[in-house]
Amino acid sequence: MTLALSPDEILELTHRTRPHAQLLHLRRMGIRAERRPDGSVLVLRAWLAERPESAAQSRPRPRLKSDDQKTPQTGLSQARLSVVR
Repeated sequence: MTLALSPDEILELTHRTRPHAQLLHLRRMGIRAERRPDGSVLVLRAWLAERPESAAQSRPRPRLKSDDQKTPQTGLSQARLSVVR
């Protein structure tokens, strides 16, 4: 077994032929990938093993001003709001 994925395995994983597109696709999937000096993509098998499952699923969302508002300004009490909702 080799330490790194072969170019064919990277192609199978990404369905991309250009190294730049492969690199972007792998990073979007949460897989650590680097560029070799010759321009090809390097993915070590150890990096695949340490990949957290939630990396591709959970992306940080931007904080919005509306996040600071806990309750709407309707003038109703908290108890009344829970009944209305």
